[in-house]
Amino acid sequence: MINDHGGGFLTRDIGTYKVGNYGGVVDWSNTVGAGQSEAAYEMDLNGDGDKKDKVYFHNVAYLWGETMTDDDFRDALDQIKSFRREMIQMQHCFSGGFAQRLAKVRRVIMSSATANEPAWSRPDGTYSVFSYGFLCALSGTQLSGDSGSVNADANNDGQVSMLEAFNYASEKDDTNESPLYTDTNKTPSWGVMPNGIHGVIGAKAFL
Repeated sequence: MINDHGGGFLTRDIGTYKVGNYGGVVDWSNTVGAGQSEAAYEMDLNGDGDKKDKVYFHNVAYLWGETMTDDDFRDALDQIKSFRREMIQMQHCFSGGFAQRLAKVRRVIMSSATANEPAWSRPDGTYSVFSYGFLCALSGTQLSGDSGSVNADANNDGQVSMLEAFNYASEKDDTNESPLYTDTNKTPSWGVMPNGIHGVIGAKAFL
């Protein structure tokens, strides 16, 4: 699980030169669509006299004293060659951008938000809203002493799968974020799983 307390952000690199020569930060309300890595605006952004400049976007997570891009994290995970299933739950802002980059068969990925949405925390700041529901689903109890029972075992087999935990957390998430799910190499989806594309592997994945 990646937990950077909402520290995800999008980096912006401007210019006709190598990506990274020009830096900056854009907020979640940018007009570039989810999953889009660059956009041309027909403006002279770097002052070189032409209007062929592009803006490149990377999803980045703040770690402790450093940052990691979605591409860097994917490359690190891809070094793991032998595994039955990988399970990743990400709760930071713009975490859907990571889900898109990391999508791989037998890699179960759940993100709190899309590539251009901020993630939300509970009012007391103890958990992100989506992660709270996810952890409650796995533990079978309200972690913060909230009222009400927790039963995410939708098929009544006595255990809670990653798929069931995702569905429970998504249902309980009442904020303006759209949790995403994938367990294939296809684009992540939101909503109840399985959906005909994702869900078969996550339904058999347990902690």
